[in-house]
Amino acid sequence: MNPYGTGAVWWANIDFKDGAGERKKFLVLLNEIVEPADFFVAALTTSQGAKRYSGETTAACGCPACQCYRIEPKEEKCFPITTWVQFDNAYPLRREKLDSMQRAGDAGFLQMLAADRIRAVLKCALKSPDLAGKHSAQVSRALKALNAPKAQPPLPPSPVARLKAKFDGHAPECQRMFGELLKRTANELASILTEKTPPHEGFVDEAHTALELLSAECQCTKAS
Repeated sequence: MNPYGTGAVWWANIDFKDGAGERKKFLVLLNEIVEPADFFVAALTTSQGAKRYSGETTAACGCPACQCYRIEPKEEKCFPITTWVQFDNAYPLRREKLDSMQRAGDAGFLQMLAADRIRAVLKCALKSPDLAGKHSAQVSRALKALNAPKAQPPLPPSPVARLKAKFDGHAPECQRMFGELLKRTANELASILTEKTPPHEGFVDEAHTALELLSAECQCTKAS
């Protein structure tokens, strides 16, 4: 969970300079910072959207004007009542400013929106005339990053591959003796260790035992 990632929800005490002082507001980060000079596009939220967006409440995405995205009660834990993400009330926010507010006790991370909702919010935001030509590049880049295929983690090495790594640490003479212990020719061993031929059941355990015997006796300087 990345508190500075796209779709992160924060609370913040904000003074709108209207004489009312600071008010606790919730905001959604519509992107994450890639370069040091980047900034967050922070969209404020409101629970008063039924009045403010009276012509845009038939769908979650406020088409056709797309000034907002509506989140229904309890769709997200941090929003127990209907909440509108306001694209017409979005502003640039520097990471250092957010961190400063957090240290002062004037801001805090709440949660990440659900993955599907983050994508829906960004798609809606990109239709918004309020973001067009101003912050749409940052939002578009964030959506592209979310939709990019995730790199698959490498598979762990197979038991035979781990065995081969130990085998390769021995000199040729030790490798020959290893084959004799297992009653295998060099070609048979090579075929198994390169996984061209499947080993018989119990081979890996037998091979590890043979390597332990060799390692205890051999003078091989290459052995690890």
